[in-house]
Amino acid sequence: MNTVTRHTIAVIGALGSTALCEYRPTTPRAELNAGEIAVTQPGIYAQPGATYVLMNDIASPRTALFLGQNVTLDLNGYSVRYADGGYEHVPNYSFEDGMKGWDVSNAPGAKSEKMRWVHPIVGESICRLPEGQEIVSPYINLPEPDRAYYAMALVAHERMQVQIKVENEKGEEVNVAFKLGDSKREGVPVKGAPRMGGGGVIGLFSGQPAGKYRIRVKALKGNAVLDCVDIRPALDAGIGVVGRIRPFAYHRALYDGDLPSFYDYSQDPLALSTRPRPDLPIVTGGTVTIRNGTIQSGFTGVQSTGLLCSSSDTTLVIENVKFKAAGINTNGLRTDGDVQMRNCLFEIDTPFIINRHGHDMAAVVGGKKPSEIAHCEFLGGQGNLSIRGDDSAIHHNRFVNEQTVTNHYSIVATADRLKIHHNRFEPRIGSGILIFRRKGIEVFDNTFNITSAPPNNEYSNADYSTSAVRITDYNAEEGSERGCFDNRIYRNTINLIGTPYPEARESYLSMGYGVFMSVGGGKNYVYDNNVVVDNQHPNSKTGEAYAFYIGGSNNGGEFYGNTVRSNSSFFWVANRYGLAQNVLIRDNTLIKTPGSKQFPAIRVGWWKYLSHNVQLFSNKVEGMSLTFEAQDTKKESEFEVGWKLTVQGSPESDVTITGPDGSIAASGKFDSDGRFATHLVTLKGKGNNTTPVGDYTIATGGKQRPISIDRDTTLDLR
Repeated sequence: MNTVTRHTIAVIGALGSTALCEYRPTTPRAELNAGEIAVTQPGIYAQPGATYVLMNDIASPRTALFLGQNVTLDLNGYSVRYADGGYEHVPNYSFEDGMKGWDVSNAPGAKSEKMRWVHPIVGESICRLPEGQEIVSPYINLPEPDRAYYAMALVAHERMQVQIKVENEKGEEVNVAFKLGDSKREGVPVKGAPRMGGGGVIGLFSGQPAGKYRIRVKALKGNAVLDCVDIRPALDAGIGVVGRIRPFAYHRALYDGDLPSFYDYSQDPLALSTRPRPDLPIVTGGTVTIRNGTIQSGFTGVQSTGLLCSSSDTTLVIENVKFKAAGINTNGLRTDGDVQMRNCLFEIDTPFIINRHGHDMAAVVGGKKPSEIAHCEFLGGQGNLSIRGDDSAIHHNRFVNEQTVTNHYSIVATADRLKIHHNRFEPRIGSGILIFRRKGIEVFDNTFNITSAPPNNEYSNADYSTSAVRITDYNAEEGSERGCFDNRIYRNTINLIGTPYPEARESYLSMGYGVFMSVGGGKNYVYDNNVVVDNQHPNSKTGEAYAFYIGGSNNGGEFYGNTVRSNSSFFWVANRYGLAQNVLIRDNTLIKTPGSKQFPAIRVGWWKYLSHNVQLFSNKVEGMSLTFEAQDTKKESEFEVGWKLTVQGSPESDVTITGPDGSIAASGKFDSDGRFATHLVTLKGKGNNTTPVGDYTIATGGKQRPISIDRDTTLDLR
């Protein structure tokens, strides 16, 4: 067991005692009810409409169970173990013991280095392999014949290309290629590099006899930084519900975004046949119900899943099930259909992933129909939940993310009109919710306990952000289909700690945000939240923490009715991430933490990014003044400060308010109660300078009256 695995299990054990979920172990029953069918060994259980009951623990070296149409499986307090076949790892696969066990006769420059704070991949150490040199592992036993294995290496950077070869015990090279139309795709040997952020280079091979095998890794272009060089069983599931076969599991396919399903159960995987083996039950529609037990991986494999459903029109009903999974690219549950899940517990150990740019390596990945996830707990994983069904509901769950790669949030909201409420977000490492190019999502009544993160492999030499909620469309065109708008973040409690990491490089900045807005497609709303910020950075050279961070936003949104307690600036509008414009900040209560040092209440602009059309109305500041600091060297960031004026006059009569230059600032009629309200700009800011606007004039009933306000004001003209 490697260092990361031991640490993850320790964290899971420590946090489990305070769990919110309602999962409860089930006491097995010895007798079947009328009509129930006993399950005592791995296999296919597909009698339509049947109820199967597990009568003992079962284990399989591959996928353990296949279920059919409208089947119910009562796990009856027992466990299903998959990939449990006497597999073994390459000794010292993560180089924690230096180069012990590795043949470096063709790699005189290869060396193990402790690089936890520069290349945090798996464990403390990496292997640095000079260009043109090759390391060779010891032989390990692959006990299962004619099945999928991945020969893999995690590689730190996209500029590092490597070659992976596999040899059998006779020293013969294993050659596997896949036929795709008139072309071929590499299985093994394979040449490749990861993408931005680092990832895996994988050689997929199958159809080989059991026996001893070893892996060779050569640095082809650039000096390579390697970790987790191993041969592992791949593409297993604990329980399978087959709607279709997707055998596209080789290196290039994963980086093209393919999600493989049931590779070993294709009639001809080397020909990339999507035809299933004839003995498999094919499920189209209906409901599959699983409850009351454990689904657990028997080995730390690759691209394996506790429960895998590839039927897009089948509903999974999952109740009181514990999922325990470990490996690279590991899911607890993945379905192409919808899932109705309650009272489940996920313990997921995924120290790193092959292809970080996808959002399909979370503990749970749902399909494109409305789902409900309630009263569950998610411990560990590169993200906890990726939900793809519009109108889904996610409520009363606890999320303890362990995100070591970029953008794998606790929840990735890749669907519209989600309702995310009454959850607790308490990541050990990582962020809360990512709303990416979606619309109509509501996030409310949740609690977020967020700490800015240590460096990851991608960002160990720059600034790296951790957020309770991030809303982004990368500043899409207004009204674009790819826009992110009409999302509402309200009544949440956000506790944010910005912490420095003195062990990291001097150039590393750990950034923490309550809400991070980078949107151009339309308007979003953040209101009535309670935010507490504890910025522990001694200065901005180690990082910063803000309740609200608005940058790369042509539509910066509306922030109102929020209460923020902080020892650092409450807002940074137009910042390191980009410009900000069309931002309304009103009716917030901003409270300086007692005893903290002085700081500007609002920061605007950065050295190359400016703010425009930023309005701050009726914000109440306690413990300090409403002060501003412009970070842009041009000193041209613009903002306006103002207050609410409420006027009492004759019902239904006209009212006009003009500015000192004679322009109309507001006009309309008193309502039936004789009330008229508007916001008036009293200060205009540019850079660090603020200029009073001057007096206004109100006209009604043929009379005029000058007015000057510096706070919310009610004026009675009756």
